[in-house]
Amino acid sequence: MARRHPLQNLLRPLLLPVSALYGWGGRLKRALYRRDPGRAWAPRAFCVSVGNISWGGTGKTPVVDWLLSWCGSHGKKAAVLTRGYRAHPPGLPFIVRPGGLPGECGDEPLMLAQRHPDALVVVDPRRVRAGKMIESSAMPDIFILDDGFQHLAVRRDRDLVLLDIDDIREKTGRGCHPSNWDMVLPAGTW
Repeated sequence: MARRHPLQNLLRPLLLPVSALYGWGGRLKRALYRRDPGRAWAPRAFCVSVGNISWGGTGKTPVVDWLLSWCGSHGKKAAVLTRGYRAHPPGLPFIVRPGGLPGECGDEPLMLAQRHPDALVVVDPRRVRAGKMIESSAMPDIFILDDGFQHLAVRRDRDLVLLDIDDIREKTGRGCHPSNWDMVLPAGTW
């Protein structure tokens, strides 16, 4: 979350150059996508990304779950594109079935597929490939990118950026204030 780990202060001199390179690479990547918007795949359906700016759980999966519930209650066909953290699918893209195995698809995608059997949940680190496969076979009304805020290869209509409570507190004690955003990983918060 947003608290600075005690090791970060100790390792700061070693982590700063790595963070500078990582930040520079991220800025370059964003600039390339801005300069050539055609680089990013534009889904034919409305696309929303659910992501965060800090490391760790900020509630992305519950928000995706809520979006799927909203879509279901409004008669919208939804497709979730997810990397599938710790998933080992037999092939990619992998459509998650409600009776699937967590080792194949990851526990969160499986939970989403079980709770929303009418939605498509697809695991693939290359979300463009997964999205194109879905468009060619079962066009949804909405694409939801799980953990997609920094995934620039897919254009979206909305970004939902989630913050941990420690990200927004002004001052709650040692090591928890907006200056924790002063650098990217690995010197940034973890």
